[in-house]
Amino acid sequence: MSIKDKVNTSKFTKDSDNFKELIILYNSINNEENIINNCEFNNTCGDITKDIEWLWAVNQNAINCFTKFFEEINLVKKVNKYYNNHFSILGISFITLNTDEILDEDSEYHFDIVSQYDVPHQTNILTVLIPMKYEKGMGGLEYIVDDTVQYYEYNIGEYIVFDSSKIKHRTAPFKIENKMNRVLISVNLSSDLEWAKAVTKSNTHSQGNYFDEGI
Repeated sequence: MSIKDKVNTSKFTKDSDNFKELIILYNSINNEENIINNCEFNNTCGDITKDIEWLWAVNQNAINCFTKFFEEINLVKKVNKYYNNHFSILGISFITLNTDEILDEDSEYHFDIVSQYDVPHQTNILTVLIPMKYEKGMGGLEYIVDDTVQYYEYNIGEYIVFDSSKIKHRTAPFKIENKMNRVLISVNLSSDLEWAKAVTKSNTHSQGNYFDEGI
């Protein structure tokens, strides 16, 4: 099993000022207008997991809000080295889930990006998930490797990376005592290959990513 077939993790400092600024940003924009200080976000309801929503950064000001934190954790440099490719960020969103229960039938296994051009032994499209608000047991990541279901418990202070076209996954079913809000920062990255950029932009656009400029 290669690194392209696994979920990989990397630590970050959860008490950093740049990370705290993103928490403040999310709390500020979580309203009907979804615009704060000229930063514009697009709110879209998902259809793969019940009650899940995306809050996409859709103008340059909104994108810029994430720059300092991503540079602090060397996000792009790390994935470039790890996957031996050259990646660029094509989408950034907050993925939110505000509930006390997800049943098995409420959450479907899926690939984030599907393309006929994807090749078995190379990674060209990545998903990065950075937990921002999370309580233990509130829907970790359930994914399949070699026909075996595996479980990853999100941990604030650790982000995960996986090949968007090779790791089938879902929000793990759960039930907690009180309704709570789970928030993940999601980053979509593509290599320089034209098909990879095109399919990433197309797939995320259908989910609400209306930022069409380069990041």
